[in-house]
Amino acid sequence: MKKLYWVAIIAIFSVTTLKGQVNVSFGATGGLFYGTADLTAGGFDLGAISDDLDVLDGGGFFLGLLADIEILNSFSVQPEIVYATIGDESAIFIPIMAKYYVAESFNLQAGPQFDLVLDVPAIAEDLVNTFGLSMAIGAGFDFTEKLSVQAKYSFGLNNRLNDKVSDLFEEFIVISPSLKTNILQAGIVYKF
Repeated sequence: MKKLYWVAIIAIFSVTTLKGQVNVSFGATGGLFYGTADLTAGGFDLGAISDDLDVLDGGGFFLGLLADIEILNSFSVQPEIVYATIGDESAIFIPIMAKYYVAESFNLQAGPQFDLVLDVPAIAEDLVNTFGLSMAIGAGFDFTEKLSVQAKYSFGLNNRLNDKVSDLFEEFIVISPSLKTNILQAGIVYKF
């Protein structure tokens, strides 16, 4: 959790420092969210077992704030802080996307995404890591300078199962399980 706070503080500090040097615009974003949790061990899908762990698994909505920091005419960095509901859970996501405009209004995006699950299901509370790291890719289209749409897909990079689960499996089975989350989000952006 401390890692997520430090990332947020550094992002905010960076934006306020750069405000005087480059073109920065701020905005709000919102839309639909869908996550999947994949539990595997040794390349085998353990989907039936993962149904009880439902971490970041299901659909919902998201709302957030963002900054668009223009570095060059066709390149910018867009940090966001987003609150999302996913199934019966909620989480905070911090994507930091590099945006490259391949055409006047169309951009491609890529970057890391950090997340923190706020309310893990009771059955999974002692089994999962609440902090996650993903790699996100996406695209956006600007209708006007203020209004745009964007979609992102993130691939989970870290194992969401904690060391207790891995240690338990290693005692009885040679292969440790891995729970990774993948998330699709699509929404609108309104810049102030």
